Amino acid sequence: MNLTAAQWRRISPLLPKPRLRPDGRGRPWRDPRDVLNGILWVMRTGAPWHDLPPRYPAYQTCHRRLLLWARNGTLAQVLNDLVGGHIDLALVASAVATPQVKSGNLKAFATTSPKREAAFPDVPTFGELGYKMMERPFWHALFAPAGTPPAILQKLNAALRETLADPKVRKAYAETGVEAFPDAQSSVEAAHAYVREEMGFWGKAVRDNNVKVD
Repeated sequence: MNLTAAQWRRISPLLPKPRLRPDGRGRPWRDPRDVLNGILWVMRTGAPWHDLPPRYPAYQTCHRRLLLWARNGTLAQVLNDLVGGHIDLALVASAVATPQVKSGNLKAFATTSPKREAAFPDVPTFGELGYKMMERPFWHALFAPAGTPPAILQKLNAALRETLADPKVRKAYAETGVEAFPDAQSSVEAAHAYVREEMGFWGKAVRDNNVKVD
């Protein structure tokens, strides 16, 4: 679903005006509404950028604009305007929700993690409330191209695990409600197994519910 006319009227003033060259040369900026619709499509579906449907601007254009708007704070303003006061409940990543919960703007009812999060010790998990199927934590992983030599994968893995063990990194994570995987679950082999399990779970969810990409 794309932005409605009412939504666009509300958020279009938040977007920066195109930077035009004095000599009039250069490619014209694509319609920011089309670009934002493309960005929101990727954010809603979780699909890779290169799967962006052709009805939107080129994925490279949308991705560049996303990076620009993320750096200058435009995207945060847009998303806050879209959801602020217009929805009652939402599943939100801890890194995004934690500052809002701590400031009192949002109330946390449950988490999707298998155990209570350190940032929200008083907030139960969905599993505790009887919804075991909702225990699917939001996660990140570092991927490399298919065919990357195992020795390179092990080297990257070792560097990543060293970084995640850094007290400063862990402190920054904790402040935003993010928790690194335990070291025993952070090997290349464990990552492969986890991704395969997630693909199986969500693949079945997609098939059972006949989910289609719009």
